[in-house]
Amino acid sequence: MNQPLSLGITDSSRPKTNVRLTISANNLMDLDVFSKSDPICLIYEKTSGKKATTTEGITIPTWKDSQWTERGRTEVIMNNLNPQFTKTFLLPYFFEETQLLRFEIYDADSPSVGQDLSPHDFLGRFECVLAQIVSYSTLKAHLGKSDGIGTQWRNKDKNTKTGSITIYAEEDEKNEKIQFDVCGEGLDKKDFFGKSDPYLNFKRKYDDGSTHLIHRTEVKQKTLDPRWMTVQINTQTLCGKDGDRPIIIECYDHDKWKRDDLIGTAQTTLNELLRGSGSVGEAVEILLTNEKRKPKKETSINALELSKSGIQK
Repeated sequence: MNQPLSLGITDSSRPKTNVRLTISANNLMDLDVFSKSDPICLIYEKTSGKKATTTEGITIPTWKDSQWTERGRTEVIMNNLNPQFTKTFLLPYFFEETQLLRFEIYDADSPSVGQDLSPHDFLGRFECVLAQIVSYSTLKAHLGKSDGIGTQWRNKDKNTKTGSITIYAEEDEKNEKIQFDVCGEGLDKKDFFGKSDPYLNFKRKYDDGSTHLIHRTEVKQKTLDPRWMTVQINTQTLCGKDGDRPIIIECYDHDKWKRDDLIGTAQTTLNELLRGSGSVGEAVEILLTNEKRKPKKETSINALELSKSGIQK
């Protein structure tokens, strides 16, 4: 297989736009004995040979096939059969040209995945042209087995053993990012013998009501007043550059041996985040709510403060 190439295009004579792809999967096969699969998704583009959807069984692994070039790969998500990958992909979309893509999901044997994929278990594949994804904006498909390419999801379809993949596509010409600082204030204590170990999830909300994890902060150990590293998120991925589209923030307490505890959720918008623009801008305070939260004798604030926000181009 050819080595990954830069996605930057220097040939300005070919009419194109840039398309950002966001990927999730559902009901993946569980191939680990003592835990769930650890999925990673790789994207390939056919750069030589006939650029038509494969009709015969696949006998050569894509990572070994010189006709295919890797265009990128997601992060590895541990112990998850329904992954929402936070890493997105900005691809050039050339008008009136056939760009054949393959999406392949593996169960990673380790957090570090190299070019040789033989140590990792194959979970499923889907193949289609980029124009098909762009035309649907949201394309869902059944994953094919090791010798197949999968099929597009139809109404009333049911889950198969290999699971499904969902690909979101949006035009993103400017590649803008919002950057801001975020800290917690008086978060709820969730650990019996100590303070909470909080982290944040930022989620995109789509028109159909579904959500997708866009960014996750690092875990801050044993604190109710955490200050996370500066957050930087692509605005197209976060809210489709719609200043009033809801952005969901979840705050969890990380637990090593059991399911993470919800500290609270909040909702904001890009426009609200930008109220805290600049080094001396107004800080935005957002209260975290939790329906299962039990009243305490000492009332905690349970809030987030966002500041120093701005658009990076």
